[in-house]
Order: sequence, then structure tokens, then C-alpha cells
Amino acid sequence: MRPMPRPAEYGQWDELPDVPEVPTSRMGDLAVLDVRERLIRLIDRRRSEDARIAELEQQWRERGGVGESPYEVSRQWVRRQTTEGALMLAGILDRLLRS
Repeated sequence: MRPMPRPAEYGQWDELPDVPEVPTSRMGDLAVLDVRERLIRLIDRRRSEDARIAELEQQWRERGGVGESPYEVSRQWVRRQTTEGALMLAGILDRLLRS
């Protein structure tokens, strides 16, 4: 298992790749459509996890939490996992579209 992100690494995983458009000539290619759908689902998962962690963080602050949120490490872990997965899927999709 990979270690949790360190504060010095925060922000590395904020950007997600764009989901490329599939040309109409490739719309029948099941591999292309499958990888694109997986990429979209992964990006949606990232957004829902970010929202869930933000809600937990807000509750923590409302209860009087001060300083660095205990949820920031979890947010960065989710961001690292989803960004690396999304980059891998985007690379696969790019290769499939060029072949």
C-alpha cells in the first residue's frame, strides 16, 4: 500500500485530464466506449468524494475544529488515486483513438 500524501505533495493532483470526444467513426468501437465511460465514472467519483469530504470538513469546523483539517490527508489520497487512474485511462483512450 502506498503511503498517505505528505503536505508538501498537496496540490499535485488537483487537475484531472479532459475527456476526449470520440469521433463518430469510432462510436462502434466497444473498447473505446468502455475506456471513455470508465474515465467519466472515475471523474464523477472524484467529484462526489470531494463533496463528501468537504461536507465532513464543514461539520468538523462547525463543531469547533481549528487548524488543519483532519480530512485533508483523505482528500489528497482520493485525489492522487483518481488523478493517476484518470491519467492512465486518458492515455489508453488516446492510444486507442490513434490506432
